[in-house]
Amino acid sequence: MLQTDSFSKAGRKYSNQDSILTCASDSFSLIAIADGMGGKEAGGDASKIAIDIINKEFNNNPDLDLSKVFRLIKDALYDFSLQNNITQMGTTLTVCLMDDVKAVVAHVGDTRLYQLRNNGIVAITKDQTEVQKLIDDGVLSKKRAARYHRKNILLSALTNYSDYSLFQTEFYISSSDRLLLLTDGAYNLISKKEIRDLSVRSTEISSFVNNILKLIEGREIKDDYSVVVGEVK
Repeated sequence: MLQTDSFSKAGRKYSNQDSILTCASDSFSLIAIADGMGGKEAGGDASKIAIDIINKEFNNNPDLDLSKVFRLIKDALYDFSLQNNITQMGTTLTVCLMDDVKAVVAHVGDTRLYQLRNNGIVAITKDQTEVQKLIDDGVLSKKRAARYHRKNILLSALTNYSDYSLFQTEFYISSSDRLLLLTDGAYNLISKKEIRDLSVRSTEISSFVNNILKLIEGREIKDDYSVVVGEVK
């Protein structure tokens, strides 16, 4: 069983372009997060389409083929853009599907998934961004990357006009594990260490999520910010 808590808030003058989802059946639980691309038309529509399709497919058959679901979302974005005369629309997306012992992840873009266990925190996903590739290639150090002027440039996203690179992985989960999804508007304002420390100090999932929210809102908000936490019971 997965206990969940979450928040999703607009960080700019216009509407929130993030979308989140938590759902469960008798055998499976799912959490997902999407961040509509702010520089594109209909980013909020794109993230909502992605989440709505996941929710529909999960309700039809919780044992999802996540790669198939991502293809359905891609097709839906294309159809929506044609029907509404939209040139460009897109979203990032991270989905985590769990049974009692294992989690399966599918990911495109720069939303993130962390696994917290005891005093540790592990990044399950890797940002599909220009700055992350430069770090991986040894061109930028992490210190220099923090000041890189193109940190928001995505190398992969779900859009109506281009292909995407799907990252998939799976890992085992145990009782008391916490799985944390964040959009960049959230993780740009809170570090992995801060998340880990808040989790260690927060025995209840609700207090953990509230403490994350308080910390983020005590800093300079520049983007929509969303967090989903699932705790394995």
